[in-house]
Amino acid sequence: MSVLNGARFLRESIESILSQTFPNFEFLIVNDGSTDSTGEIISSYADPRIRLIENPANRGLPVSLNKCIQLSKGEYGARQDADDISLPHRLELQVAEMDANPAIGAVGGWWHSIDIKDRIVTREKAPPDNNTLFRRIINHGINPSPHGSMMIRMELLKTLGGYDERFWFTQDFDLWLRMSTHAEFSVVQSYLYKLRTLPVQNGFKETCQRIYYNHAMKQYKTGEKQDFEDVREYVRRTAPKSLVNNKHQMKKYWDQLASITGKEGYWQLSISYRIKALRSGHPLQIADSIYRLLGALAKSVVLMAQRKNEKEQIH
Repeated sequence: MSVLNGARFLRESIESILSQTFPNFEFLIVNDGSTDSTGEIISSYADPRIRLIENPANRGLPVSLNKCIQLSKGEYGARQDADDISLPHRLELQVAEMDANPAIGAVGGWWHSIDIKDRIVTREKAPPDNNTLFRRIINHGINPSPHGSMMIRMELLKTLGGYDERFWFTQDFDLWLRMSTHAEFSVVQSYLYKLRTLPVQNGFKETCQRIYYNHAMKQYKTGEKQDFEDVREYVRRTAPKSLVNNKHQMKKYWDQLASITGKEGYWQLSISYRIKALRSGHPLQIADSIYRLLGALAKSVVLMAQRKNEKEQIH
């Protein structure tokens, strides 16, 4: 786990690992230059399995993860993001999958997407077979499962040279492309992880991710490491508007959650997200937010009427 100013969700995340049914692990946590209470929270745990690594300044996720790779002693390495949650049987089931299938280089699991208040937004499944997972990676840029939910063979990871430290974002996608020619992927067919979706204030990260994706695919297709300039600096120079915080980004975030939860049938939650979108929207977008909110209310009323009719028919 690498964490930068993640105090808000850190305890819940750490304790989800410490309470695993598989107890035999070392827990390397990198405090990546945090300026909040992250360091104090990590240091407050007396569990001997925790090893705290301090970066004096923010070095980024791939650098921090490579430190963990160098210092780790285990046969397998499991990732965990500092605002996510691992369900109790995660490590146990992933270790069993790796032990049973030596051809597998990395294994994930099914996951729940959760919001800021730990409410489940979606339930996500992925297929178990390598061929399907590989096609999803190559053809659609879809990872086997979230980066923080993956377990990897450490010997293979070291053979591949760890993470490419030039990829400040999308370093996992680049790794899976490189790993695909050496080993198979798998996904445990059970919910193992809770992935937290958080609001994004601007479009900087998304813009960078698109460029990193293109670099990773080019390297994979050519089979050679490509030279490219610092993507973050390139985006700052060529797309300065992506750095500006704006209400449209927040409205987009709440609208996406509202649409997803509406499709899942969580109408009360969907309506609450529509209201948040309405509050965060630019004045010119308020009409759209009201229209979407009224649509969600109408669907909710129809659904309740259908359920009432079904109950009356049963009785």
